[in-house]
Amino acid sequence: MAGHSPMEAAAKGTTYCRSACNLPGALGAGDPAAGKTPGVKSLEADYFVPYLAHATMEPINCTAVVRKAGTCEVWVGSQAPTLVKWFAARAAELDSDRVTVHTPYLGGGFGRRTEMDVVMQAVMTARRMPDTPVQLIWSREEDMTHDVYRPTAASRFRAGVDASGNIVSWYNRIVGQSCTGGLTARLMPAAASDLMKDKTTVEGAFDLPYALPNRLVEHVLTHEPIPVGYWRSVGHSYNAFFTESFIDECAAAAGTDPVAFRLALLRDAPRFGKVLEVVAEKAGWQTPPPGGVARGVAIAESFHSIVAQLAEVEVTDGSVHVRRVVCAVDCGFAVNPDIVAAQMESAIIFGLTAALHGEITLKDGRVEQSNFPSYEMVRLASAPRIEVHIVNSGLEHLGGIGEPGTPPIAPAVCNALFKLTGKRIRSLPIRL
Repeated sequence: MAGHSPMEAAAKGTTYCRSACNLPGALGAGDPAAGKTPGVKSLEADYFVPYLAHATMEPINCTAVVRKAGTCEVWVGSQAPTLVKWFAARAAELDSDRVTVHTPYLGGGFGRRTEMDVVMQAVMTARRMPDTPVQLIWSREEDMTHDVYRPTAASRFRAGVDASGNIVSWYNRIVGQSCTGGLTARLMPAAASDLMKDKTTVEGAFDLPYALPNRLVEHVLTHEPIPVGYWRSVGHSYNAFFTESFIDECAAAAGTDPVAFRLALLRDAPRFGKVLEVVAEKAGWQTPPPGGVARGVAIAESFHSIVAQLAEVEVTDGSVHVRRVVCAVDCGFAVNPDIVAAQMESAIIFGLTAALHGEITLKDGRVEQSNFPSYEMVRLASAPRIEVHIVNSGLEHLGGIGEPGTPPIAPAVCNALFKLTGKRIRSLPIRL
């Protein structure tokens, strides 16, 4: 929203999630003010991301029929078929065992198809037309202007880096809405409460693998009139951008190579270190890139899978061009390597679209973007070459694969742009 940011709302917000820990994690340990000592360089930075639409390739739709015999049948691509059964039963005024749900391919979910709005609309319409199948399809304009958006969020950092290049203190305050709170208010209003803790607001921020001896991470909850919901990789999608960009700032302040800096901080997290080493080796980190090209790196864990990405970036006529993305992923064990590679490629394009173009803005209470001309996508002609390398550690249970490829791409690109231009990108979408 114009003229109003989550960081500005922090002063009047309420502390929603607060953790202070030494890895592996004892609450209340450490002193985040340790950076304010002689010989320690203090760093501060604020980061920001906007609201984002899901922009699923298949618009929101549902087909339903309510029969005079007292049954209901629903066809809908959904990430929550059990909820479909319950809410269709409510709309049809039937017991849930009288409802049959068919779940075809989603046509793109990304969190949007956990919502029940189109199901309720289709079934309520079908109930007025007994024994008549009703197919409800939202137009692209309806879809984009009536989404449940990825929250806008802001993140404030303070860190101390000593003369040896070690991070000796880490403070991070994140400000924004709660996806879980928003979904609960829509589906189960009686259960909605600010007392409900939402880990998704701080995931990818409070659970960093780095050896940071003094850490405080907070989330301040804000209430805005814009509905928010889960978006591919949820809180990781913005917290990885925040944290991996600021880690790069710390590496620059220490005068240390960004990969070497991270590896030193990952001394107690060998799985992470291995993934980072693989991506650096496969991308040729130690060899100079072509002229006019810079490389940036980022690593993040989400849904129990570790993903590192290295982006090769150039700027042509004032526009950012991502030429190549090298990705290494450890999901425990890749049962189907082709699916793993395909999901990494999809998630990279999804996250790159958000980093380069994604932004939902409002004017006079209405969403301004309504279709792809005003909500741009990364298209085939501008897509980077993507290489995926699978690290089968086999050390943990199987991790997720549909979402973990999205978080690292934005910070990898922005870290490359810093090398190329000397300008630190702290707000998305990227504007030079």
